[in-house]
Amino acid sequence: MAVRRSPARRTSFDPDSDRDCNSSFDALRAVSCVPAQNALGMVASARPLAAPTMEPSSLLPLLKRSPYQTRRQDGRQMRTRIRRIAANGLNHFVRDSGPESGPAAVLLHGFPDSGAVWSKASPLLAEAGFRLIAPDLRGFGETDMAPRVEDYDIHAGAAKDILGILDHLNIARAHLVGHDFGAPVAWALAALHPGRFISLAALSVGHTRAFLAAGAEQKWRSLYIVLHQFRGLCEWAYRFNNWALLRRHWSLHGEIEEAIRQLARPGRLTAGLNWYRCNASLARMVNPPRPGAFGEERVKIPTLGVWSSEEPYLTEAQMTGSAAYVDAPWRYERIEGAGHWIPYDAPERLAALLIGHWRAAAAG
Repeated sequence: MAVRRSPARRTSFDPDSDRDCNSSFDALRAVSCVPAQNALGMVASARPLAAPTMEPSSLLPLLKRSPYQTRRQDGRQMRTRIRRIAANGLNHFVRDSGPESGPAAVLLHGFPDSGAVWSKASPLLAEAGFRLIAPDLRGFGETDMAPRVEDYDIHAGAAKDILGILDHLNIARAHLVGHDFGAPVAWALAALHPGRFISLAALSVGHTRAFLAAGAEQKWRSLYIVLHQFRGLCEWAYRFNNWALLRRHWSLHGEIEEAIRQLARPGRLTAGLNWYRCNASLARMVNPPRPGAFGEERVKIPTLGVWSSEEPYLTEAQMTGSAAYVDAPWRYERIEGAGHWIPYDAPERLAALLIGHWRAAAAG
């Protein structure tokens, strides 16, 4: 499947991330962000850093006062209401689109994205009559960064953020969708708060217990997480030579230049990596929390699991194995030809699956 690539943009660079890392490059030999590939070769072949750009948050007052338009590829437009919502100690940037009277659906992105990852699928979902709530999760996009690594805990952080956003918008119940790191947040919310959600759709990432039980292949595909634990070293390695390692690692990302622009802002790359350092630390990977340590883990609402055939980071087994943790109607769908970023690679197919799933769940 062909993936549209955005035109190249200049990126900004945070020199503070290099200060403690100048002598650390040899440590990169021990770990790799790309399974079965030589990360050093990737870094060496890249171009020099580009000049910095203006911090985009200066535009937030304008965005806060007026809605903007998201244009579909066919030229049609969808009006999106931009909201800044205070919840759980942070200010959250939230895209609210579609009819306000329609059934609500919460769309949760992952790393290294923002709520904009849903921009291709959202107009199709809005046309079907659904109201779409797409927040930038804590530390990403235009939502505030939390100060400590432990603040990125899914249960104490993001899950409570989402409940606070729904309370602010007076949404009693909603459908729930999560991709990448947004999926574990969605799994946790669905298990712990079944009364607040009508259905769950998990894209790419299965239930946490199924992920941990997926075997040696999944552990190999997850090797890049090891590098993410090294604060300072990982930030430096990703930024080195105009983000060469990251560009190769995410070569199929639908909006790679925009993702890099977002992460290049001061503190944003570290904030995103803190999701791994808190929730996927080496200690948790070796000795996972006992079942029930964070409360209920079994999901009791209708659940759709979606995996894509060209997924490089996650095995099919960790998604299909999630059925064992769902005490409600379960449906699994495999999208052929799409990579990890399903919302970019297959928006029409994804929208059709979600609309069917939501309508079936609402009908009972």
